[in-house]
Amino acid sequence: MTPSSQHDAASSLNSLFTTSAAVRCAGAVALLALLWLGIFWAVSLP
Repeated sequence: MTPSSQHDAASSLNSLFTTSAAVRCAGAVALLALLWLGIFWAVSLP
């Protein structure tokens, strides 16, 4: 295994991890936004 192919495998694995981390972060932000919207909607009810 040459260092270049090993580097390619490591970079692809790293990009995979960062992509999944970004998806989890986006999901958490979306859930928090929905939670705050629900709170504001409940508070604004008469």
